[in-house]
Amino acid sequence: MSELRILCVDDEPRILEGIENNLGFDFDVTTAGSGKEGLRCLEYRGPYSVVISDMRMPEMNGAEFLAKVRERWPDTVRILLTGQADAEAIERAHQVAQVAEVFHKPWDIDELTTAIRRELEQP
Repeated sequence: MSELRILCVDDEPRILEGIENNLGFDFDVTTAGSGKEGLRCLEYRGPYSVVISDMRMPEMNGAEFLAKVRERWPDTVRILLTGQADAEAIERAHQVAQVAEVFHKPWDIDELTTAIRRELEQP
């Protein structure tokens, strides 16, 4: 197993299971079902090289969650997953959270893996 640690946050258990099953071959993957749970993982089990978050979640959306990640763990790569084609929300996520990548559901796991590796190679 890789020492590259990834935290995936989504309120849909099937999405988390799919990400964990697919990325788990290449990375050490932790999952969380909400932004609050994700922040707890970062606080108590971090650091993580990459945080991947869904956009639409109850209580705290992905942009809000990733903005908090950016504030406290600025070196962590932030990736947003979205099932909505809301350009305004995606632009807001870029502004407040400075996300490195945005993937629309359903995403291609090979493209996601390539993007993670590419982002981790950035100086």
